[in-house]
Amino acid sequence: MKGRFIALTLAVAMTCACTSNQYLIEPEAPVDHSAVKDTVYVLNPEQAEQFSVLQQSGIYVISTDATTNKKLKLTGMYGEKLCGMPFLGAVVFLGLLPVSVEKDYRFTYEIQQGERRQAYLHNIPVKLRMSVWEWLATPFASTEDELLIEGLPLYERQPTTDSPGF
Repeated sequence: MKGRFIALTLAVAMTCACTSNQYLIEPEAPVDHSAVKDTVYVLNPEQAEQFSVLQQSGIYVISTDATTNKKLKLTGMYGEKLCGMPFLGAVVFLGLLPVSVEKDYRFTYEIQQGERRQAYLHNIPVKLRMSVWEWLATPFASTEDELLIEGLPLYERQPTTDSPGF
């Protein structure tokens, strides 16, 4: 009986010791934003987290002049919700075998030029890996924002029809 208790305690302790890291999935052919960067005026810089990611990514030249031809409105930045089922493997194997799941982050905004408005989306795939060994691994980006800053220039913007308006 005492042996079972010790084994159960050890199993629970190892499972609790699991941690996860996120890694950017690099595209086969990254986008080159260095040729021509649009200059934009951001209409809602009070969305501090999303504005900071946009600014640090360097995909646009941010202007403080409100008369700039192109106006950009930040509309959202969010990560995909994950089902916990894949992580059941980490529990079954006490975290000794790493479990990986892909997840997408979405960065959305609208650009208005004159009367023309277009919504854009950057879809940034990330691999989430969980095991007891992840304590030993240090990812290159330690926060979700750092992953987005690193990933935005690598993935091309995609026009979307979702347009909340200005």
